[in-house]
Amino acid sequence: MWLLDVNVDLHLLSVLRALGIGCEAAVNLGWQGLSNGELVRRAARHGFTCLLTRDRLLGAVASRALAENPSFAVVLLTLPQRPWRQYDRQFRAAWSASPIDPVAGRLTTWPR
Repeated sequence: MWLLDVNVDLHLLSVLRALGIGCEAAVNLGWQGLSNGELVRRAARHGFTCLLTRDRLLGAVASRALAENPSFAVVLLTLPQRPWRQYDRQFRAAWSASPIDPVAGRLTTWPR
């Protein structure tokens, strides 16, 4: 189960679900006020395996939380922020070229 950080467009939930990926958004769970490290810890405790984020600073802050939760992964989405229809097209094209492949215990960048 993947978790979308508060900085990821909620429309992405339906795209990921259509791809067969179980997912939820942090904002839907009321987790929007959590620090990055606490978000990772809470997500891992609640059965999530991956956090999708646009927060470039999360890597440094969440490294300790990832070390504490080695089965959890963080994926930094690097597609430029655009209006949803454009972002959707970019996301699907990038996914077709190389789907997101979270690595447990690590922060990875997607697309590469």
